[in-house]
Amino acid sequence: MPVLASVLAQHADEAPFLWLLRDQLTRMPGVGLYDLVKVDRRLRHNLDGLHLAGQKGLDACLEALETGEAGECFTAFAVLLDHDDQSKLFTLIDLVYEDPERSRAISSALAWISFDKVKSFLQKLIMSEDLNLSRLGLSGFALHRKDPGQQLNTLAARETSPGLARVLKASGELGRMDMLPILQNHISDQNDACRFWAAWSSAVLGDEHACNQLKYFVEQSQKHTDLAIRTLFLRANPIEAREYQKNLRNNNATQRSAVMAAGVMGDPTLIPWLIDKTQEPELARTAAAAISTITGLDPSKEKCEGQCPEGFSTGPSEDPNDDDVSLDPDEHLPWPDTKSMHAWWMRNKSKYRGNVRYLLGRPFSAEHFINVLLQADQHQRSIAVLTHGMNNPGQPLFEIRAPGFYQYHLLRNTQ
Repeated sequence: MPVLASVLAQHADEAPFLWLLRDQLTRMPGVGLYDLVKVDRRLRHNLDGLHLAGQKGLDACLEALETGEAGECFTAFAVLLDHDDQSKLFTLIDLVYEDPERSRAISSALAWISFDKVKSFLQKLIMSEDLNLSRLGLSGFALHRKDPGQQLNTLAARETSPGLARVLKASGELGRMDMLPILQNHISDQNDACRFWAAWSSAVLGDEHACNQLKYFVEQSQKHTDLAIRTLFLRANPIEAREYQKNLRNNNATQRSAVMAAGVMGDPTLIPWLIDKTQEPELARTAAAAISTITGLDPSKEKCEGQCPEGFSTGPSEDPNDDDVSLDPDEHLPWPDTKSMHAWWMRNKSKYRGNVRYLLGRPFSAEHFINVLLQADQHQRSIAVLTHGMNNPGQPLFEIRAPGFYQYHLLRNTQ
């Protein structure tokens, strides 16, 4: 039966769009596993269509790649991996690797295909003398949460900034306790990326001293702030965490960080302060999300949702002279109603005790970890993953950016 050109064109058009969508969803608050599963099933359907069309499907991908960007790069690479055409894979890597976004798309494609199918290719990449190829191989191993063994140590010795940052990051992702001395050697690195990932991995693997370096990324850096907050406030001892969160509250420049930190800490004694913050438009949705992270409150079910304040605008303005084009970080979060939230808290505060860290209304446990990964949004899932990792040093971290259907299957089989 002939393959319709219009059908292939549709697959080649939809797959890149869906990858870009899922790439955004993996980092968004308010987006959960089931949202990811829906998009990933559609993406898989389009990739399967291109794969089953054989050479015609591959040609459609490569044609789209000529004028396309990261999404088209992901699609072409994923289909090539399914065909196991290694000569074309290496040619594609040479064409796009200098572009950071396209390079990231290739890494995502390596993580999309099952590890058994890409293992030999990843091994060939990571053993290459070409550092670009070995970095890509390491990224594939790390995203699959598979330990490349001694090759990680070899890359740590070979790499320089900024490529070294990927080695440092992988050390924490894979639970490589033996890398702690190397991480600590780079915790004051001149390169920001190396310094952050050395501190992050050190904290994940059990080093409380890494918290001091993470404070820089909480207070002054424009990069990694959210992850620095989650990592620092989960690793620091409770007394130091409360004192540092208080310092952030007292600084007008770090109010958002203070609100996010409160949610990570899971401290119910901070909820009255968070409810007050829901009255400030710039912080209202972040504060409501922090309350939900601590208590498990669903604003919709509990009728605690409100409206966007009149005159308050979010995201980039329409002013051509405005240089700030950053997206609204709370775009997918609901607006809270302060009075309703206060009333809800008055009815429920007796359920919560001080000096206990709550996540979605329950103290953390191994069983609760699975429930959170199944039911919570990406930011809350990240908190659960980091908490579990810090409680179990030496184990790989669960990858919440993996294909949604794969995550769901893995979690259901763990229950």
